[in-house]
Amino acid sequence: MRLVPHLLLLLTSCSSTSAMRDGGSETPGDWIAKGRSQLEQGDAAAAETSFQRAAELEPGSFHTRMWILRAWMEQGRSNDTLDALDELYRAGRKGPEMAYLYGMAFVRRAEGYLASGVTDSSITMNFQDAVSYLGEAVDGLPGEFPDAYRALATAAWHTQDLDLARESAQRAVAFYPKDGAAWLVLGRIAMSQFVIAQEGEAWGPAAEGNWFVAKNAFAEAVNAFGTPQEPGQRTQLSEAAQELGQAWIWKQDRAQAAQAFALAIGWAPERVDYSKIFGFLSGEGQEGALFRAALERGTAIFQGNAGGSDARAGNLLWWLGWARFQQRDFPLAEEAFLASLAKNPEFANAWYYAAMARFERQDWSGAAEALEQGWGVAPEAILSAMRADPETNAARVEYLIGQVFPAEIPASSPEEVPIPGASLLQVAHLAEICAETVPSEPRHWNNLGLFLRDEGDRLEQSAEPEPEPAVLADLYERAFAAYERALALAPEDPQILNDTAVMLHYYLDRDLERALEMYARAKALARARLEVPDLPPQERARFETALADSTDNRQALEELLADRARGGGR
Repeated sequence: MRLVPHLLLLLTSCSSTSAMRDGGSETPGDWIAKGRSQLEQGDAAAAETSFQRAAELEPGSFHTRMWILRAWMEQGRSNDTLDALDELYRAGRKGPEMAYLYGMAFVRRAEGYLASGVTDSSITMNFQDAVSYLGEAVDGLPGEFPDAYRALATAAWHTQDLDLARESAQRAVAFYPKDGAAWLVLGRIAMSQFVIAQEGEAWGPAAEGNWFVAKNAFAEAVNAFGTPQEPGQRTQLSEAAQELGQAWIWKQDRAQAAQAFALAIGWAPERVDYSKIFGFLSGEGQEGALFRAALERGTAIFQGNAGGSDARAGNLLWWLGWARFQQRDFPLAEEAFLASLAKNPEFANAWYYAAMARFERQDWSGAAEALEQGWGVAPEAILSAMRADPETNAARVEYLIGQVFPAEIPASSPEEVPIPGASLLQVAHLAEICAETVPSEPRHWNNLGLFLRDEGDRLEQSAEPEPEPAVLADLYERAFAAYERALALAPEDPQILNDTAVMLHYYLDRDLERALEMYARAKALARARLEVPDLPPQERARFETALADSTDNRQALEELLADRARGGGR
Protein backbone atom coordinates (compact mmCIF):
# COMPACT_ATOMS: atom_id res chain seq x y z
CA MET A 1 0.00 0.00 0.00
CA ARG A 2 1.37 3.42 -1.00
CA LEU A 3 0.23 6.74 0.39
CA VAL A 4 -1.87 8.87 -1.96
CA PRO A 5 -0.53 12.43 -2.63
CA HIS A 6 -2.83 15.04 -1.20
CA LEU A 7 -3.16 18.62 -0.01
CA LEU A 8 -2.50 19.34 3.65
CA LEU A 9 -5.85 19.92 5.34
CA LEU A 10 -4.89 20.96 8.86
CA LEU A 11 -7.56 21.38 11.49
CA THR A 12 -6.52 23.65 14.38
CA SER A 13 -8.17 25.78 16.97
CA CYS A 14 -8.06 28.66 14.46
CA SER A 15 -10.59 26.79 12.32
CA SER A 16 -13.35 27.52 14.81
CA THR A 17 -16.02 29.73 13.34
CA SER A 18 -16.36 33.42 14.00
CA ALA A 19 -19.55 32.63 15.85
CA MET A 20 -17.54 30.90 18.59
CA ARG A 21 -14.95 33.67 18.70
CA ASP A 22 -17.63 36.32 18.94
CA GLY A 23 -19.57 34.41 21.59
CA GLY A 24 -22.52 33.75 19.27
CA SER A 25 -24.18 30.43 18.43
CA GLU A 26 -22.00 27.35 18.52
CA THR A 27 -22.07 24.53 16.02
CA PRO A 28 -21.00 20.90 16.37
CA GLY A 29 -18.21 21.62 13.89
CA ASP A 30 -16.86 24.36 16.12
CA TRP A 31 -16.61 22.04 19.10
CA ILE A 32 -15.10 19.23 17.04
CA ALA A 33 -12.45 21.60 15.68
CA LYS A 34 -11.69 22.75 19.21
CA GLY A 35 -11.53 19.17 20.47
CA ARG A 36 -9.16 18.10 17.70
CA SER A 37 -6.90 20.99 18.58
CA GLN A 38 -6.95 19.89 22.21
CA LEU A 39 -6.07 16.35 21.13
CA GLU A 40 -3.07 17.66 19.21
CA GLN A 41 -2.00 19.55 22.34
CA GLY A 42 -2.19 16.32 24.39
CA ASP A 43 -5.25 17.23 26.48
CA ALA A 44 -7.51 14.28 25.71
CA ALA A 45 -9.80 14.87 28.70
CA ALA A 46 -10.59 18.43 27.58
CA ALA A 47 -11.00 17.17 24.01
CA GLU A 48 -13.59 14.64 25.14
CA THR A 49 -15.53 17.42 26.87
CA SER A 50 -15.56 19.43 23.64
CA PHE A 51 -16.67 16.41 21.61
CA GLN A 52 -19.44 15.70 24.13
CA ARG A 53 -20.63 19.29 23.66
CA ALA A 54 -20.76 18.69 19.92
CA ALA A 55 -22.76 15.51 20.51
CA GLU A 56 -25.27 17.42 22.63
CA LEU A 57 -25.80 19.83 19.75
CA GLU A 58 -26.11 17.02 17.23
CA PRO A 59 -27.61 13.95 18.94
CA GLY A 60 -27.09 10.60 17.23
CA SER A 61 -24.41 11.89 14.87
CA PHE A 62 -21.69 9.37 13.96
CA HIS A 63 -19.31 12.23 13.27
CA THR A 64 -19.46 13.47 16.86
CA ARG A 65 -19.48 9.91 18.19
CA MET A 66 -16.26 9.03 16.33
CA TRP A 67 -14.36 11.89 17.94
CA ILE A 68 -15.55 10.94 21.41
CA LEU A 69 -14.13 7.48 20.75
CA ARG A 70 -10.93 9.05 19.50
CA ALA A 71 -10.58 10.88 22.82
CA TRP A 72 -11.22 7.65 24.71
CA MET A 73 -8.26 5.84 23.22
CA GLU A 74 -5.92 8.72 24.11
CA GLN A 75 -6.98 8.21 27.72
CA GLY A 76 -6.05 4.53 27.70
CA ARG A 77 -9.50 3.19 26.85
CA SER A 78 -8.47 1.28 23.75
CA ASN A 79 -10.48 -1.82 24.62
CA ASP A 80 -13.61 0.25 25.35
CA THR A 81 -13.10 1.99 22.02
CA LEU A 82 -12.76 -1.30 20.15
CA ASP A 83 -15.91 -2.67 21.80
CA ALA A 84 -17.84 0.44 20.74
CA LEU A 85 -16.43 0.21 17.21
CA ASP A 86 -17.45 -3.42 16.93
CA GLU A 87 -20.97 -2.40 17.89
CA LEU A 88 -20.97 0.32 15.21
CA TYR A 89 -19.60 -2.13 12.65
CA ARG A 90 -22.34 -4.65 13.40
CA ALA A 91 -24.85 -1.85 12.88
CA GLY A 92 -23.47 -1.39 9.35
CA ARG A 93 -21.02 1.49 9.82
CA LYS A 94 -17.97 1.21 7.51
CA GLY A 95 -15.63 3.48 5.58
CA PRO A 96 -12.38 5.43 6.12
CA GLU A 97 -13.56 6.96 9.39
CA MET A 98 -14.09 3.53 10.91
CA ALA A 99 -10.74 2.38 9.51
CA TYR A 100 -9.10 5.42 11.12
CA LEU A 101 -10.64 4.68 14.51
CA TYR A 102 -9.83 0.98 14.38
CA GLY A 103 -6.25 1.66 13.32
CA MET A 104 -5.61 4.27 16.01
CA ALA A 105 -7.16 2.04 18.68
CA PHE A 106 -4.98 -0.91 17.67
CA VAL A 107 -1.86 1.25 17.82
CA ARG A 108 -2.74 2.59 21.25
CA ARG A 109 -3.49 -0.89 22.55
CA ALA A 110 -0.18 -2.24 21.22
CA GLU A 111 1.67 0.69 22.78
CA GLY A 112 -0.10 -0.01 26.06
CA TYR A 113 1.00 -3.64 25.92
CA LEU A 114 4.58 -2.54 25.32
CA ALA A 115 4.48 -0.13 28.25
CA SER A 116 3.14 -2.82 30.58
CA GLY A 117 5.82 -5.34 29.61
CA VAL A 118 3.75 -7.70 27.45
CA THR A 119 6.05 -9.73 25.19
CA ASP A 120 3.74 -12.10 23.31
CA SER A 121 2.56 -12.00 19.69
CA SER A 122 -0.45 -9.81 20.51
CA ILE A 123 1.71 -6.71 20.07
CA THR A 124 2.68 -7.59 16.50
CA MET A 125 -0.89 -8.60 15.68
CA ASN A 126 -2.24 -5.25 16.87
CA PHE A 127 0.38 -3.32 14.89
CA GLN A 128 -0.36 -5.40 11.78
CA ASP A 129 -4.06 -4.62 12.07
CA ALA A 130 -3.21 -0.96 12.59
CA VAL A 131 -1.13 -0.82 9.40
CA SER A 132 -4.03 -2.23 7.39
CA TYR A 133 -6.70 0.02 8.84
CA LEU A 134 -4.68 3.24 8.90
CA GLY A 135 -3.53 2.69 5.34
CA GLU A 136 -7.18 2.41 4.29
CA ALA A 137 -8.03 5.58 6.23
CA VAL A 138 -5.32 7.85 4.79
CA ASP A 139 -5.89 6.55 1.27
CA GLY A 140 -9.67 6.90 1.56
CA LEU A 141 -9.72 10.43 2.96
CA PRO A 142 -6.36 12.07 2.15
CA GLY A 143 -5.46 14.80 4.61
CA GLU A 144 -8.49 14.31 6.84
CA PHE A 145 -6.56 12.47 9.56
CA PRO A 146 -3.07 14.00 9.79
CA ASP A 147 -2.49 12.46 13.22
CA ALA A 148 -2.77 9.00 11.62
CA TYR A 149 0.62 9.29 9.93
CA ARG A 150 2.71 9.08 13.08
CA ALA A 151 0.63 6.16 14.28
CA LEU A 152 0.97 4.45 10.89
CA ALA A 153 4.73 5.06 10.91
CA THR A 154 5.00 3.52 14.38
CA ALA A 155 2.96 0.46 13.42
CA ALA A 156 4.84 -0.06 10.15
CA TRP A 157 8.18 0.26 11.96
CA HIS A 158 7.19 -2.41 14.45
CA THR A 159 6.09 -4.71 11.62
CA GLN A 160 9.32 -3.99 9.71
CA ASP A 161 7.67 -2.35 6.70
CA LEU A 162 10.38 0.29 6.76
CA ASP A 163 9.59 1.95 3.44
CA LEU A 164 5.99 2.58 4.46
CA ALA A 165 7.12 3.59 7.93
CA ARG A 166 9.63 6.12 6.55
CA GLU A 167 7.14 7.67 4.13
CA SER A 168 4.48 7.91 6.85
CA ALA A 169 6.90 9.47 9.33
CA GLN A 170 7.98 12.06 6.78
CA ARG A 171 4.31 12.94 6.21
CA ALA A 172 3.84 13.18 9.99
CA VAL A 173 6.65 15.72 10.47
CA ALA A 174 5.42 17.65 7.44
CA PHE A 175 2.03 18.02 9.11
CA TYR A 176 3.47 18.63 12.58
CA PRO A 177 7.00 20.05 12.34
CA LYS A 178 6.99 20.81 16.08
CA ASP A 179 5.88 17.33 17.13
CA GLY A 180 8.86 15.80 18.96
CA ALA A 181 7.24 12.36 19.00
CA ALA A 182 6.92 12.37 15.19
CA TRP A 183 10.57 13.33 14.77
CA LEU A 184 11.54 10.59 17.22
CA VAL A 185 9.67 7.98 15.19
CA LEU A 186 11.28 9.21 11.97
CA GLY A 187 14.71 8.99 13.57
CA ARG A 188 14.16 5.44 14.75
CA ILE A 189 12.94 4.33 11.34
CA ALA A 190 15.89 5.96 9.56
CA MET A 191 18.27 4.38 12.08
CA SER A 192 16.81 0.95 11.34
CA GLN A 193 17.38 1.60 7.64
CA PHE A 194 20.91 2.78 8.41
CA VAL A 195 21.76 -0.45 10.23
CA ILE A 196 20.54 -2.52 7.27
CA ALA A 197 22.46 -0.37 4.76
CA GLN A 198 25.56 -0.45 6.97
CA GLU A 199 25.58 -4.23 6.86
CA GLY A 200 25.52 -4.12 3.07
CA GLU A 201 28.19 -1.43 2.61
CA ALA A 202 29.75 0.19 5.66
CA TRP A 203 29.31 3.95 5.40
CA GLY A 204 28.29 3.72 1.78
CA PRO A 205 25.94 6.36 0.35
CA ALA A 206 22.78 4.62 1.61
CA ALA A 207 24.14 4.13 5.12
CA GLU A 208 25.50 7.67 5.29
CA GLY A 209 22.24 9.16 4.07
CA ASN A 210 20.10 7.22 6.51
CA TRP A 211 22.43 8.04 9.41
CA PHE A 212 22.22 11.73 8.55
CA VAL A 213 18.41 11.65 8.46
CA ALA A 214 18.28 9.74 11.75
CA LYS A 215 20.72 12.05 13.52
CA ASN A 216 18.90 15.17 12.33
CA ALA A 217 15.51 13.72 13.26
CA PHE A 218 16.66 12.96 16.80
CA ALA A 219 18.09 16.46 17.11
CA GLU A 220 14.80 17.91 15.83
CA ALA A 221 12.93 15.80 18.36
CA VAL A 222 15.09 17.14 21.21
CA ASN A 223 14.51 20.71 20.05
CA ALA A 224 10.79 20.16 19.56
CA PHE A 225 10.29 18.77 23.06
CA GLY A 226 12.07 21.81 24.48
CA THR A 227 11.55 21.96 28.25
CA PRO A 228 8.49 19.77 28.82
CA GLN A 229 6.59 19.69 32.08
CA GLU A 230 4.46 16.61 31.40
CA PRO A 231 6.16 13.36 32.57
CA GLY A 232 5.44 11.47 29.36
CA GLN A 233 7.06 14.13 27.23
CA ARG A 234 10.06 14.27 29.57
CA THR A 235 10.48 10.56 29.02
CA GLN A 236 10.25 10.99 25.25
CA LEU A 237 12.79 13.82 25.35
CA SER A 238 15.15 11.57 27.27
CA GLU A 239 14.62 8.78 24.75
CA ALA A 240 15.29 11.13 21.84
CA ALA A 241 18.49 12.38 23.47
CA GLN A 242 19.65 8.81 24.10
CA GLU A 243 18.98 7.92 20.47
CA LEU A 244 20.92 11.01 19.39
CA GLY A 245 23.82 9.98 21.61
CA GLN A 246 23.88 6.49 20.13
CA ALA A 247 23.82 7.96 16.62
CA TRP A 248 26.96 9.93 17.47
CA ILE A 249 28.55 6.76 18.85
CA TRP A 250 28.24 5.25 15.37
CA LYS A 251 30.47 8.11 14.20
CA GLN A 252 32.84 7.58 17.12
CA ASP A 253 32.14 11.13 18.26
CA ARG A 254 31.95 10.43 21.98
CA ALA A 255 32.08 14.08 22.99
CA GLN A 256 28.87 14.84 21.08
CA ALA A 257 27.36 11.63 22.44
CA ALA A 258 28.21 12.64 26.01
CA GLN A 259 26.34 15.93 25.58
CA ALA A 260 23.27 14.10 24.31
CA PHE A 261 23.42 11.53 27.12
CA ALA A 262 23.70 14.33 29.68
CA LEU A 263 20.44 15.76 28.38
CA ALA A 264 18.80 12.33 28.53
CA ILE A 265 19.92 11.94 32.14
CA GLY A 266 18.80 15.41 33.09
CA TRP A 267 15.22 14.94 31.93
CA ALA A 268 14.49 11.35 32.94
CA PRO A 269 17.33 9.75 34.95
CA GLU A 270 15.18 6.75 35.77
CA ARG A 271 14.94 5.85 32.05
CA VAL A 272 18.68 5.69 31.44
CA ASP A 273 20.81 2.54 31.28
CA TYR A 274 23.96 3.90 32.92
CA SER A 275 26.10 0.82 32.39
CA LYS A 276 25.24 0.95 28.69
CA ILE A 277 26.18 4.62 28.46
CA PHE A 278 29.43 3.89 30.30
CA GLY A 279 30.23 1.30 27.63
CA PHE A 280 29.42 3.78 24.86
CA LEU A 281 31.63 6.51 26.29
CA SER A 282 34.56 4.35 27.37
CA GLY A 283 36.66 4.77 24.28
CA GLU A 284 40.41 4.43 24.09
CA GLY A 285 42.12 6.88 26.44
CA GLN A 286 38.86 8.18 27.92
CA GLU A 287 39.23 6.45 31.31
CA GLY A 288 35.67 7.34 32.25
CA ALA A 289 36.14 11.11 31.88
CA LEU A 290 33.31 11.55 29.38
CA PHE A 291 31.01 9.29 31.37
CA ARG A 292 31.61 11.38 34.45
CA ALA A 293 31.15 14.58 32.46
CA ALA A 294 27.78 13.34 31.19
CA LEU A 295 26.70 12.44 34.71
CA GLU A 296 27.87 15.73 36.20
CA ARG A 297 26.03 17.72 33.54
CA GLY A 298 22.98 15.47 33.70
CA THR A 299 22.81 15.84 37.49
CA ALA A 300 22.91 19.62 37.18
CA ILE A 301 20.12 19.58 34.58
CA PHE A 302 17.97 17.25 36.65
CA GLN A 303 18.38 19.25 39.82
CA GLY A 304 17.41 22.35 37.87
CA ASN A 305 14.32 20.59 36.53
CA ALA A 306 13.18 18.60 39.54
CA GLY A 307 14.72 20.32 42.55
CA GLY A 308 16.61 18.64 45.35
CA SER A 309 13.92 16.38 46.81
CA ASP A 310 13.14 14.11 43.85
CA ALA A 311 13.86 10.48 44.83
CA ARG A 312 14.65 9.62 41.19
CA ALA A 313 18.04 11.23 41.80
CA GLY A 314 19.08 8.27 43.98
CA ASN A 315 20.23 6.03 41.15
CA LEU A 316 21.77 8.94 39.26
CA LEU A 317 23.77 10.05 42.30
CA TRP A 318 24.95 6.47 42.88
CA TRP A 319 26.36 6.35 39.36
CA LEU A 320 27.86 9.80 39.78
CA GLY A 321 29.61 8.54 42.91
CA TRP A 322 30.83 5.48 41.04
CA ALA A 323 32.16 7.60 38.16
CA ARG A 324 34.00 9.86 40.59
CA PHE A 325 35.31 6.82 42.46
CA GLN A 326 36.71 5.32 39.25
CA GLN A 327 38.61 8.55 38.70
CA ARG A 328 39.89 8.44 42.29
CA ASP A 329 38.09 11.62 43.26
CA PHE A 330 37.31 10.09 46.63
CA PRO A 331 35.96 13.09 48.56
CA LEU A 332 33.37 13.91 45.89
CA ALA A 333 32.64 10.21 45.35
CA GLU A 334 31.76 9.83 49.03
CA GLU A 335 29.59 12.94 48.84
CA ALA A 336 27.60 11.53 45.92
CA PHE A 337 27.18 8.09 47.50
CA LEU A 338 25.89 9.56 50.75
CA ALA A 339 23.54 11.84 48.79
CA SER A 340 22.29 8.77 46.92
CA LEU A 341 21.52 7.05 50.22
CA ALA A 342 19.69 10.12 51.45
CA LYS A 343 17.45 9.99 48.36
CA ASN A 344 16.93 6.25 48.44
CA PRO A 345 18.28 4.05 51.27
CA GLU A 346 17.76 0.99 49.07
CA PHE A 347 21.05 1.75 47.30
CA ALA A 348 22.73 0.18 50.30
CA ASN A 349 25.93 -0.87 48.55
CA ALA A 350 26.72 2.84 48.44
CA TRP A 351 27.87 2.29 52.03
CA TYR A 352 30.57 -0.02 50.70
CA TYR A 353 31.79 2.57 48.21
CA ALA A 354 31.65 5.33 50.82
CA ALA A 355 33.74 3.10 53.08
CA MET A 356 36.28 2.43 50.34
CA ALA A 357 36.46 6.15 49.51
CA ARG A 358 37.25 6.85 53.16
CA PHE A 359 39.73 3.96 53.22
CA GLU A 360 41.62 5.51 50.33
CA ARG A 361 41.83 8.74 52.31
CA GLN A 362 43.00 6.80 55.39
CA ASP A 363 39.88 7.79 57.29
CA TRP A 364 39.94 4.46 59.10
CA SER A 365 37.22 5.10 61.66
CA GLY A 366 34.96 6.59 58.99
CA ALA A 367 35.49 3.59 56.74
CA ALA A 368 34.67 1.20 59.58
CA GLU A 369 31.53 3.14 60.47
CA ALA A 370 30.30 3.11 56.87
CA LEU A 371 30.81 -0.64 56.54
CA GLU A 372 29.15 -1.27 59.87
CA GLN A 373 26.18 0.88 58.95
CA GLY A 374 25.78 -0.81 55.57
CA TRP A 375 26.11 -4.24 57.18
CA GLY A 376 23.37 -3.38 59.62
CA VAL A 377 21.02 -2.15 56.88
CA ALA A 378 21.59 -4.63 54.05
CA PRO A 379 24.36 -7.19 54.56
CA GLU A 380 23.60 -8.83 51.22
CA ALA A 381 24.35 -5.56 49.39
CA ILE A 382 27.70 -5.18 51.18
CA LEU A 383 28.59 -8.80 50.46
CA SER A 384 27.72 -8.47 46.80
CA ALA A 385 30.12 -5.53 46.50
CA MET A 386 32.82 -7.26 48.55
CA ARG A 387 32.61 -10.45 46.49
CA ALA A 388 33.33 -8.58 43.27
CA ASP A 389 36.99 -8.93 44.32
CA PRO A 390 36.81 -11.04 47.48
CA GLU A 391 40.47 -11.58 48.30
CA THR A 392 41.46 -7.94 47.81
CA ASN A 393 38.45 -6.58 49.64
CA ALA A 394 38.78 -8.97 52.56
CA ALA A 395 42.47 -8.02 52.87
CA ARG A 396 41.47 -4.35 52.95
CA VAL A 397 38.89 -4.89 55.66
CA GLU A 398 41.30 -7.03 57.65
CA TYR A 399 43.83 -4.20 57.43
CA LEU A 400 41.10 -1.82 58.53
CA ILE A 401 40.50 -3.98 61.61
CA GLY A 402 44.10 -3.50 62.55
CA GLN A 403 43.76 0.26 62.20
CA VAL A 404 40.62 0.67 64.28
CA PHE A 405 41.08 -2.09 66.85
CA PRO A 406 40.22 -0.49 70.20
CA ALA A 407 43.07 0.53 72.43
CA GLU A 408 43.08 -0.99 75.88
CA ILE A 409 41.68 0.98 78.78
CA PRO A 410 44.30 1.10 81.58
CA ALA A 411 43.44 -0.85 84.69
CA SER A 412 42.42 1.18 87.72
CA SER A 413 44.55 -1.00 90.05
CA PRO A 414 47.43 -3.49 89.67
CA GLU A 415 45.06 -6.37 90.43
CA GLU A 416 42.67 -5.57 87.57
CA VAL A 417 43.22 -6.81 84.03
CA PRO A 418 43.11 -4.09 81.33
CA ILE A 419 40.02 -4.44 79.15
CA PRO A 420 39.53 -3.32 75.54
CA GLY A 421 37.60 -0.24 74.54
CA ALA A 422 33.97 -0.16 73.50
CA SER A 423 34.20 -0.80 69.74
CA LEU A 424 34.77 -4.54 69.74
CA LEU A 425 31.35 -5.05 68.21
CA GLN A 426 32.42 -2.83 65.34
CA VAL A 427 35.51 -4.92 64.64
CA ALA A 428 33.39 -8.04 65.07
CA HIS A 429 31.15 -6.73 62.27
CA LEU A 430 34.23 -6.16 60.12
CA ALA A 431 35.48 -9.67 60.85
CA GLU A 432 32.08 -11.07 59.94
CA ILE A 433 32.21 -9.20 56.63
CA CYS A 434 35.62 -10.77 55.95
CA ALA A 435 34.37 -14.22 56.90
CA GLU A 436 31.28 -14.03 54.72
CA THR A 437 33.29 -12.57 51.84
CA VAL A 438 35.85 -15.39 51.89
CA PRO A 439 34.01 -18.13 53.79
CA SER A 440 36.74 -20.70 53.06
CA GLU A 441 39.32 -18.82 55.17
CA PRO A 442 39.33 -20.13 58.78
CA ARG A 443 41.29 -17.12 60.06
CA HIS A 444 38.33 -14.81 59.49
CA TRP A 445 35.92 -17.05 61.39
CA ASN A 446 38.44 -17.43 64.20
CA ASN A 447 38.78 -13.65 64.44
CA LEU A 448 35.00 -13.25 64.51
CA GLY A 449 34.75 -15.71 67.39
CA LEU A 450 37.57 -13.96 69.25
CA PHE A 451 36.05 -10.46 68.94
CA LEU A 452 32.58 -11.61 70.00
CA ARG A 453 34.02 -13.50 72.95
CA ASP A 454 36.12 -10.50 73.97
CA GLU A 455 33.09 -8.22 73.77
CA GLY A 456 31.34 -10.52 76.23
CA ASP A 457 34.39 -10.39 78.50
CA ARG A 458 34.40 -6.60 78.28
CA LEU A 459 30.76 -6.41 79.29
CA GLU A 460 31.27 -8.78 82.23
CA GLN A 461 34.32 -6.89 83.48
CA SER A 462 32.71 -3.47 83.19
CA ALA A 463 31.66 -2.06 86.54
CA GLU A 464 28.21 -0.99 85.35
CA PRO A 465 25.68 -1.40 84.09
CA GLU A 466 25.46 -5.11 84.69
CA PRO A 467 25.07 -6.87 81.33
CA GLU A 468 21.86 -8.62 80.47
CA PRO A 469 22.28 -12.42 80.58
CA ALA A 470 20.53 -12.72 77.22
CA VAL A 471 23.03 -10.31 75.63
CA LEU A 472 25.97 -12.31 76.96
CA ALA A 473 24.41 -15.59 75.90
CA ASP A 474 23.91 -14.28 72.37
CA LEU A 475 27.52 -13.07 72.11
CA TYR A 476 28.93 -16.36 73.34
CA GLU A 477 26.69 -18.52 71.14
CA ARG A 478 27.68 -16.48 68.10
CA ALA A 479 31.34 -16.70 69.09
CA PHE A 480 31.10 -20.48 69.46
CA ALA A 481 29.37 -20.80 66.08
CA ALA A 482 32.19 -18.79 64.47
CA TYR A 483 34.85 -20.98 66.10
CA GLU A 484 32.98 -24.06 64.90
CA ARG A 485 33.09 -22.69 61.32
CA ALA A 486 36.82 -22.12 61.65
CA LEU A 487 37.35 -25.60 63.09
CA ALA A 488 35.39 -27.23 60.27
CA LEU A 489 37.78 -25.57 57.81
CA ALA A 490 40.94 -26.32 59.81
CA PRO A 491 40.26 -29.36 62.02
CA GLU A 492 43.99 -29.96 62.62
CA ASP A 493 44.78 -26.46 63.87
CA PRO A 494 45.65 -26.74 67.59
CA GLN A 495 44.92 -23.08 68.35
CA ILE A 496 41.41 -23.24 66.87
CA LEU A 497 40.78 -26.54 68.65
CA ASN A 498 41.78 -25.00 71.99
CA ASP A 499 39.75 -21.82 71.46
CA THR A 500 36.63 -23.75 70.48
CA ALA A 501 36.95 -25.94 73.56
CA VAL A 502 37.40 -22.79 75.68
CA MET A 503 33.94 -21.64 74.60
CA LEU A 504 32.37 -24.90 75.75
CA HIS A 505 34.39 -24.93 78.95
CA TYR A 506 34.43 -21.36 80.28
CA TYR A 507 31.51 -19.67 78.56
CA LEU A 508 28.76 -22.14 77.64
CA ASP A 509 29.39 -24.84 80.24
CA ARG A 510 28.24 -27.71 78.11
CA ASP A 511 29.68 -30.72 76.24
CA LEU A 512 32.57 -30.74 78.70
CA GLU A 513 33.70 -34.25 77.77
CA ARG A 514 34.04 -33.08 74.20
CA ALA A 515 36.02 -30.08 75.41
CA LEU A 516 38.40 -32.43 77.25
CA GLU A 517 39.00 -34.39 74.06
CA MET A 518 39.57 -31.20 72.10
CA TYR A 519 42.15 -29.96 74.61
CA ALA A 520 43.95 -33.28 74.43
CA ARG A 521 43.98 -33.24 70.65
CA ALA A 522 45.12 -29.62 70.56
CA LYS A 523 48.01 -30.49 72.88
CA ALA A 524 49.06 -33.45 70.73
CA LEU A 525 48.84 -31.49 67.48
CA ALA A 526 50.77 -28.54 68.92
CA ARG A 527 53.59 -30.84 70.04
CA ALA A 528 53.73 -32.45 66.62
CA ARG A 529 53.89 -29.09 64.86
CA LEU A 530 56.66 -27.85 67.14
CA GLU A 531 58.80 -30.80 66.09
CA VAL A 532 58.82 -29.58 62.50
CA PRO A 533 62.25 -28.11 61.67
CA ASP A 534 62.55 -24.57 60.30
CA LEU A 535 59.09 -23.62 61.56
CA PRO A 536 58.49 -19.88 60.94
CA PRO A 537 58.91 -17.89 64.18
CA GLN A 538 55.35 -16.60 64.12
CA GLU A 539 53.92 -20.09 63.73
CA ARG A 540 56.25 -21.47 66.40
CA ALA A 541 55.05 -18.84 68.86
CA ARG A 542 51.41 -19.63 67.98
CA PHE A 543 51.85 -23.38 68.54
CA GLU A 544 53.78 -22.86 71.75
CA THR A 545 50.88 -20.76 73.05
CA ALA A 546 48.39 -23.43 71.92
CA LEU A 547 50.41 -26.12 73.69
CA ALA A 548 50.58 -24.19 76.95
CA ASP A 549 46.95 -23.10 76.84
CA SER A 550 45.53 -26.51 75.96
CA THR A 551 47.60 -28.12 78.75
CA ASP A 552 46.47 -25.59 81.37
CA ASN A 553 42.87 -25.58 80.18
CA ARG A 554 42.60 -29.37 80.21
CA GLN A 555 43.98 -29.47 83.75
CA ALA A 556 41.52 -26.79 84.85
CA LEU A 557 38.61 -28.66 83.29
CA GLU A 558 39.65 -31.99 84.86
CA GLU A 559 39.75 -30.28 88.25
CA LEU A 560 36.33 -28.75 87.64
CA LEU A 561 34.81 -32.09 86.70
CA ALA A 562 36.40 -33.79 89.69
CA ASP A 563 35.10 -31.07 91.99
CA ARG A 564 31.62 -31.45 90.57
CA ALA A 565 31.81 -35.20 91.01
CA ARG A 566 32.48 -34.55 94.70
CA GLY A 567 29.45 -32.30 94.82
CA GLY A 568 31.24 -28.96 94.66
CA GLY A 569 31.63 -26.28 91.98
CA ARG A 570 29.05 -25.07 89.55
